[in-house]
Amino acid sequence: MQGFYSVHGDSALFIARDFYRTLAVVKYLGGPLPATTPAAKTPGTTPKSSTKTGLPSVTLNRTLFETVLRALLLEGGQHSVELWEGSGSNWTVTKQASPGRLSAFEDELFRGTAAAVGAGGAAAAAAAAEVPLLAAVWLGSSEGQRVVG
Repeated sequence: MQGFYSVHGDSALFIARDFYRTLAVVKYLGGPLPATTPAAKTPGTTPKSSTKTGLPSVTLNRTLFETVLRALLLEGGQHSVELWEGSGSNWTVTKQASPGRLSAFEDELFRGTAAAVGAGGAAAAAAAAEVPLLAAVWLGSSEGQRVVG
């Protein structure tokens, strides 16, 4: 995987709103430039038209990509994620995941927890992250002595 990822369409707008917390990071690919009034050509003024055309797109660095994956697949609702690779008009899906099928993105999802678990690797980190710890303690007394069991 490379150092950055791009997200397009409605998903890009979702990522911009929920993770970047601004639509200013959205770039519009293709299509004509938005129509503007003559006031837009005057320095110090803003365009009257806010119409955006083209395909909305945002880019993510690796850290934010992993954060988004965790939020969508581990903490979020019913989201699915696809990773496409290619160039030009030749693109193919290389990874797919949903909350019930995480194996394709195990390395990205559990990269931070693998170090905490130690030499167990991503599988051990995944197990540690998904299995709650439960302990039960019974306190009592027997022959005047306190018993923990």
